Amino acid sequence: LELREEILRDVAKVSSYASLRSAEDTRNQEYQALQAKAESLSSSAQSAASFLEPELQRLEADEVASFIDAEPDLAAYEHYFDDVLRMKPHTRSAEVEELLAELGEVAGASSDIYGMLSNADMTFPTVDRPADDADAVEITQGNFTKLQKHPDRAFRREV
Repeated sequence: LELREEILRDVAKVSSYASLRSAEDTRNQEYQALQAKAESLSSSAQSAASFLEPELQRLEADEVASFIDAEPDLAAYEHYFDDVLRMKPHTRSAEVEELLAELGEVAGASSDIYGMLSNADMTFPTVDRPADDADAVEITQGNFTKLQKHPDRAFRREV
């Protein structure tokens, strides 16, 4: 359990670093590759650890409690054990859970692609505001919806 926790903590750090670097500039292929490797590592780690929860769920709550009583170091994982046992009715066999963990990378691909395309530091044109407003404004993802609600129909069309 300690090794699992340590590995998953380290994988989370790597994933966070890769994600933040990737978010700096989504056009940077080096960071995109780093992000992809981190996702693959995370999927592999989840897959490798996926056997544990179905195995724990074979036990009854009183058996887990007796293990904790016999081995006081397990008390640190009592909340984890409670969560695992609580999810027992919603968990598949060890083989299915491993397969689902391996599919994690594939399942998130469409979201990753959308994020890369929509956040790729795209530049949009600048449009002139109506005469009663200020100077020209650059269209961005952040202001597009607001500009589409402008009262001037011609301006909305230009946006």
